[in-house]
Amino acid sequence: MELPEEFARNPRKTKIKVISGVSAEGSLEGIDHAREAKAAGADAILLMPPHHWLRFGRSAATAVGYIEDVAAGASDVPIVIHQYPAWTKAGYTLDEMKALTRSLHQDVLRSFALTFHSPSLKPGCTRYVRTQAELDAFLSTIDRFCDFFFGELGGEPTTADDLFDNLVANGRGSGHPLTHSRIPSLQS
Repeated sequence: MELPEEFARNPRKTKIKVISGVSAEGSLEGIDHAREAKAAGADAILLMPPHHWLRFGRSAATAVGYIEDVAAGASDVPIVIHQYPAWTKAGYTLDEMKALTRSLHQDVLRSFALTFHSPSLKPGCTRYVRTQAELDAFLSTIDRFCDFFFGELGGEPTTADDLFDNLVANGRGSGHPLTHSRIPSLQS
């Protein structure tokens, strides 16, 4: 494995896109790590919630503010947002998912992806959905988020292939990562 500095000095010769995980305990550190990942050659970052949220929790304003801060402070770095399971203290609620999407949408983001682990559709196959009650809550969250996204924001559904073709047609697919825009991945 190459160190970031070594990676930056010896750029890769393949067209494989690199999404670097960023785990920080606050906004300033997150911004620094995002910029360092970009300088080292990453095409995008996977922004993890701060670890202390798992132990101590956080307020909704802190959750939304952290992502807004990193997005603004490292605006040239595409971001994929990691979502912990809803039952943890670090998972985003439906209201927080909506607030994040509104905020990023106002920042002229036009590509969003809602993804999850497909085994989560069967209780007990993943730690994201352990019981039937958690599956019901999970599916309800997806339904309500989609109602918000298609209704309030006027979003339109698409397939991954169509999204990629659209990005290529608009000059973003060739030589640019599929995640050229910040695409929040909202799981549970």
